[in-house]
Amino acid sequence: MYDVAAPHNMTYLRGPKTFVPAATFEPEFLRDKADRQLLQLAAICAGLIERSDTWFNTLPPMDAVPMPLHRVDTKIVLVALEAIRSRKSIEISYQSMERPSAIRRVIEPHALGHDGERWHLRAWCARNHNFRDFVLSRIEQIDVSGTVGSDPAADAEWNELVVLILAPNHELSDGARRVVAKEFGMERGRLRLKMRAALAWYTIKHLNLDLTGLPPERQKLVLVNLDEVNAAVSRAKIAGRSAAGAAHGDPVGS
Repeated sequence: MYDVAAPHNMTYLRGPKTFVPAATFEPEFLRDKADRQLLQLAAICAGLIERSDTWFNTLPPMDAVPMPLHRVDTKIVLVALEAIRSRKSIEISYQSMERPSAIRRVIEPHALGHDGERWHLRAWCARNHNFRDFVLSRIEQIDVSGTVGSDPAADAEWNELVVLILAPNHELSDGARRVVAKEFGMERGRLRLKMRAALAWYTIKHLNLDLTGLPPERQKLVLVNLDEVNAAVSRAKIAGRSAAGAAHGDPVGS
């Protein structure tokens, strides 16, 4: 029971016959930082979860900026997850941005990735002879196809890690740079984000780290090691394509 786990956290009021937080209350099960609780509030506002699924008994007055969601059919997710679990290939009808209509292709998924907005399937693509990301919301049809010939260990872009070193934009005022450093919990004016090489571009894109000429207020962060990250991602891409191509009987990975 809670009073056993945290005996100094609650006080019993005999009149209303209820427990209230004591003056000595310290969170026992919640994290020190409020990120998780604030994310839950945002999810409640967006209609993604119910209040009963969270820790909140009552909610504060609140609202959130509505954002368009990338809708994904439940069947597509279930088939994709089963294919990853059982190591099966799938045949999908996929609508890319480059083509006027969806095309059929066979892919061999091995992981899920989230780019901050959308969910992707990380998979070997037989059509393009390399590992790629396939946006789940762009898959129109999906069917289990058969066995797989690729090895997830060959996906160097997915398995290799890179570190993005972020800093406050030097064009900001001294005060603004201090604010940015504090907001992002920087140490000595630097924030190091370790991530898979396959996901680095999404972070760079979302934070406008690859763009020049933006006002510093729009680009509060800069990527100190952009060239280093780009080189590491390119090496991983080439290594993954070569290894996977060789495994599929294509020594040059073309």
